[in-house]
Amino acid sequence: MTAFTRSRARSWHIWAACLLLTPVACERNAPPQPATPAATSADAQSSPTATAPPASVVAAPPAVASAAPQVRVPVAPPPVPIPPREPTRTFLDRPEAAGVFRVVSYNIKWNSIFPAVSKEGAEKFARVFRALDPDVIGLQEIGRNPSERDNPAARTWTADDVRQLLDQLRPLPGGARWHAYGANSNVIASKYPLQMTSDRVRPPDERGPAIALVDLPTAKGPRGLYVINTHHKCCDGTKNDPRRQVQSDAIMAWIRDARQTGGEVDLEDGTGIVILGDFNLVGGQQPLVTLTDGDIVDEQRFGADFEPDWDETSLTDAKPMHNIDGSESWTWRDDNQPFEPGRLDFIVYSDSVLEAVKKFGLNTTAMADEELEAAGLQRWDVCKDDIGREYDHLPLVVDFVYRGVAGAAEAPGEEGD
Repeated sequence: MTAFTRSRARSWHIWAACLLLTPVACERNAPPQPATPAATSADAQSSPTATAPPASVVAAPPAVASAAPQVRVPVAPPPVPIPPREPTRTFLDRPEAAGVFRVVSYNIKWNSIFPAVSKEGAEKFARVFRALDPDVIGLQEIGRNPSERDNPAARTWTADDVRQLLDQLRPLPGGARWHAYGANSNVIASKYPLQMTSDRVRPPDERGPAIALVDLPTAKGPRGLYVINTHHKCCDGTKNDPRRQVQSDAIMAWIRDARQTGGEVDLEDGTGIVILGDFNLVGGQQPLVTLTDGDIVDEQRFGADFEPDWDETSLTDAKPMHNIDGSESWTWRDDNQPFEPGRLDFIVYSDSVLEAVKKFGLNTTAMADEELEAAGLQRWDVCKDDIGREYDHLPLVVDFVYRGVAGAAEAPGEEGD
């Protein structure tokens, strides 16, 4: 986009109309999915599955919708804060400020967290999960393994399977249970209730993200946390970059809608927004630029460029480093393949209302022995082998606090923090 185009786009994006075109059918590497994803939180509010209009139909402005937009509904009784695990006196401990909540993103490599799939993988995940103790976790690659797509007896793992597993790994006080919502191969799980859930964006992309509003306790976030968990198309920079770009364009169009009145979804002003997941940036960086800067490529279909944060600036890429003060930021590595380690996983957030008070990518292979022992971890827990050659993806961790809540800084300036 030129500077002139972006300036002009910002001035009229509130009412910009976009074309809803039926996506071109193409062969996908993602596994087949059930028609309706499972929302297992008792109070989850699912939106109906959208049907794309014919290519010749021009969409009405975003404020016009076929049904009332999704809005936050107060939960009764309101959720209460759940204390974190006992401190380990290592870098894994979260800050002590009362308003802090922990968000984790983790591509776990096709269902490997379940004992029925991989006993060793499940044991590693259990140790990592307990050590990190997230309030909200976005998992990718939960579903039917693509290698089993031709096996009609193959199991499709679900958000409810995740919820049951987390109930075992980290029982919550007072008989509370974990909440989980799944769409495609993505699952959002939370200690707190989920609502405003959606399994697709509009205009639709080829495989929608999992979306949910986490009903945080008032002491942590009076407006909740809006989470978009995405798994962008894998592999082949030249061939699949356009498909990744469509996914990013679609997410931005959805956020534009969420920040306006009417349309498909309405967020309260100042609601914290987090986009996380495996972005699979093995080609160009434009899909990431779109998710931070609102720089939409297909403006005819997804609308004009816009500044996606509440203060009309860009969103922020957290960019966690290994174990906080490490010198590396890669999130994927497999020394058995010819590819260099890469930064494929991201947590992007609205820094006008959220402050990242701690952030790191967990790399157990680089931890000191005493740190591993204190945290209940083992050397190869983030690897898929026991020699440190195949990592696949590392978990990313960000501790957030709402600005204005105890322990947070004031809102950043024009350039962000």
